Amino acid sequence: MRLDSPEAKKYDYASKVITIGGERGSVGWVDLWKGILICDLLKDSDRLRYIPLPSLVHSLRGGPPLLVRDITVFRKDYIKFFDMCLYVGSDSWVIKGWEAATWRREVSWTEWKEDRRIKVSNDQAFSNQQGDDGTRPILKGVYSGFPSLSLHDDDVVYIMDKSDLLDKKASVMVVDMSNQTLKGAADFGSGRLLGYSLAYIQSAISKYLVFGALPVS
Repeated sequence: MRLDSPEAKKYDYASKVITIGGERGSVGWVDLWKGILICDLLKDSDRLRYIPLPSLVHSLRGGPPLLVRDITVFRKDYIKFFDMCLYVGSDSWVIKGWEAATWRREVSWTEWKEDRRIKVSNDQAFSNQQGDDGTRPILKGVYSGFPSLSLHDDDVVYIMDKSDLLDKKASVMVVDMSNQTLKGAADFGSGRLLGYSLAYIQSAISKYLVFGALPVS
């Protein structure tokens, strides 16, 4: 296979694989820090197409990209990309807040289109929801990351939240990027002692399930 762009030489490591489909049967290998290598499986070609990824202006590249970025193909219509930047206090490594943006692009487009943008500080009410007992906060509001784009709702992203990187338990908040609101939050057992690791992945299986009473035999 041959690369169709000099920029593709920046490509380093495939963080994720996406199925684009279409008449060409395209598949993309995504370096979430750099760009996407696209292979058209149904086309008689030995070339790999390359699409560079957009970025927040002040976004820092380094470390595990899944901590702050995600990408998916939404309903086979377009590629959706999410990037977030964590704001760290000058006197510590405690996260003070974060900013995020989403972009969309069809493979045939020549550039990405910015879709939504949101900015959150940890002293906002957005991060101070109360739990079911009325006293314990669901959202820790300190270490936020590991975003996961929804496969059902165009403007929804799931973000893991911890009060300490050593915590075994975390919260997952459901953020609506379109109106900058918190749609929900739930406790989540991350199963990891240190930082953020691969703890959950997207699935569209729920839209194929039919819920209801089972027949009595």
